[in-house]
Amino acid sequence: MRKKKVFTVIVPLCIVAILSAFCWWGYNRLSLQEEQAEVDLFAMVPTDCEAMVEVNDVNALCHTLHEVPYIHKNDVQKVSALLALLMDNVESLSKQQAHGLSTEMNRQLLISFHQPGSARDQVIYGRYAQGELNSLTKLIQTKTGNSFSPKKTKYKGEEIIVFPIGNDFMACYLHEGAFAISFQKKLIEKVIDTYASAHEESLHKANKETKHNEQLALYLPTKKKDAPWRHYEIRMNADAIYLTGKQMLTEMNPMHTDEERGVELTEGELLPHRVMMMVQTALHTTDRAEEEESTTLSDILKEHQAEEVTSIQFTPMARDTVRHQLLMITLPANGEEELRQALRYPLRAIKRPSIWRKEKVYPIWQCKADTALWHHFIHPTTTTDCWISLYQNHLLVATNRETLQEYMDEMHLKERPSISNQEALMQCLDDLAEEANYTLVADMTHMLDTLTQHCEKGYTQIPPICFKHSEFFKQFMLSAQQINHDGQSHSQMILKFMGR
Repeated sequence: MRKKKVFTVIVPLCIVAILSAFCWWGYNRLSLQEEQAEVDLFAMVPTDCEAMVEVNDVNALCHTLHEVPYIHKNDVQKVSALLALLMDNVESLSKQQAHGLSTEMNRQLLISFHQPGSARDQVIYGRYAQGELNSLTKLIQTKTGNSFSPKKTKYKGEEIIVFPIGNDFMACYLHEGAFAISFQKKLIEKVIDTYASAHEESLHKANKETKHNEQLALYLPTKKKDAPWRHYEIRMNADAIYLTGKQMLTEMNPMHTDEERGVELTEGELLPHRVMMMVQTALHTTDRAEEEESTTLSDILKEHQAEEVTSIQFTPMARDTVRHQLLMITLPANGEEELRQALRYPLRAIKRPSIWRKEKVYPIWQCKADTALWHHFIHPTTTTDCWISLYQNHLLVATNRETLQEYMDEMHLKERPSISNQEALMQCLDDLAEEANYTLVADMTHMLDTLTQHCEKGYTQIPPICFKHSEFFKQFMLSAQQINHDGQSHSQMILKFMGR
């Protein structure tokens, strides 16, 4: 009985041990396969790229690009020859597979953009399943004829395959179920160098720190060591392109990090009909210049608790080539009379002839330029004078008298002119939150032209890729907001399609 009892105990234990060992072996095999299949594509992207797009549903993206009215085939061809090639052939490639594109190839694709920024200066990264290389080869054969013979070269021990594509060549790098392709062999060499090294600022790190499941995402470099990449989720429909993202307040411009001082969105009544650009933010003053020892305008505004400023740039109806910029500083309720007195003393502003419009009188003052306020102007100014007026509980600040006159003319037009940006701008305002720490609305045609004219391609709100492909982006009105909360900044950009 004792032997029988021992037998009845030991046998089940042996079976359990064998099953456990088998499960453990199977689990390890599965983990190993997953590890081998999961090459991190982000770790392959060179860190000097100008922008990087992540696609998590290739079929859906290609369908969207074919459907939206603001993206035509020639637009894609100008931006990325590789993406155009993908759009043209993803359907053909899908049909060659029994069940369409594999999960590996369809679920994630990266596109990096590089200097000098031509349509050939990109790399596409992806994964492939077993058997899909044959489909890729067949697809290339249909493009080049059956007689093509790929050339294989070595770079630092890694193999690069060069395929002829018509009159061009495409370089390809394969590594453990992942691929990188480009029309530039030197970019594929950069991919190999990047993957062989572990840079702290790499997109590999940015990807690990960003949890997201969106279909489409954009990464832009920030040139900041502590946060080298900024991430945006992208959505598209027939009317607009939406980008949303967030970052830590410590990573931002100090002028935009005030978490408590939200600004209520303007309703638009005080904006000229042909306003080209508008920025709303809390009123911040920089350190005064050493030569400014007496009371300044910024001192007066602090004392009278003015906290919000709207910066605008507009074109008067009579002269299309003139660009005026103006600061509109919101005053506390019933604060005009007290401010009038402060302008006389202690500021000692010089009273100038008033502006008369429709039996209304608007006082004008002139004082020394206040450099502590100058950063609020959309474009830098070097003027030594500051011109001031009052309009509907707002202090107007300009660099010349003419700007104030043109603004008053705009506010007293009897009828809305046939050519007006105000309606489009109001539509953009309807899509935004009622309060934010920073708000920007702009006509992209005007913005890109004037920023280029002022050599401001480094303007932090506009990525360099917008300047390189300005003809595409000029189809849109741009609206952007930044809302600071709990140590983070939540940002949104909307490119609203205005037609070709």
